[in-house]
Amino acid sequence: MPINTSNTLDTLTILNIMASYIGIPPLTNLNDITTEPDFLRAQEILNDVTRSVLSQGLPCNTDFEYELNDVDGSGYVQVPAGALICDPIKENYVERSGLIYDLDSKAYVTTTGIKADITWDWTLDDLPTLVQQYISIVASRAFVSRIKGDGEAAQMSIPDERRVKQEFQRYVYNMGDVTILNGEVPYLISQAGRNHFGVNYRF
Repeated sequence: MPINTSNTLDTLTILNIMASYIGIPPLTNLNDITTEPDFLRAQEILNDVTRSVLSQGLPCNTDFEYELNDVDGSGYVQVPAGALICDPIKENYVERSGLIYDLDSKAYVTTTGIKADITWDWTLDDLPTLVQQYISIVASRAFVSRIKGDGEAAQMSIPDERRVKQEFQRYVYNMGDVTILNGEVPYLISQAGRNHFGVNYRF
């Protein structure tokens, strides 16, 4: 069966999709964006929406138990470059000012090898097509609202957004292999009210 290898999305294509909702002629080259105020606004909105969607932590941009081994000039453990969210697994360790901070000792951490769940800020062009498509529809609606301020025009994108959102959510669930049996919380819940190793867990 023939496979379609040409139907791909990139930043220029998505910007033109956004522009099509308000009848702006398409841009032929991203280098021309600096002379097009509407496209500059579209780019800003697209960047905001992309960061917002990626911050959810999708299967395509999340690493679990990622080792933190980068340090700054003072020897403090740094949050990796390009991380939108860095969630240290160790209790009472948090991200602060781009470094890993110990809430108990009230000091920045110098021990490397700490593991964290990282949500990465991927470039739009490298995202899976379904994610790109969802971002393009959400950004288009925001673009119409900000440029035209026309509620009725913005409503026109709702059916497209709902349809694409269903596919997007299906992608997240399927690729994420989500199960309530994973992790420690379901286990603790199952042990609630029982005396486990001398400790009676209560919630």
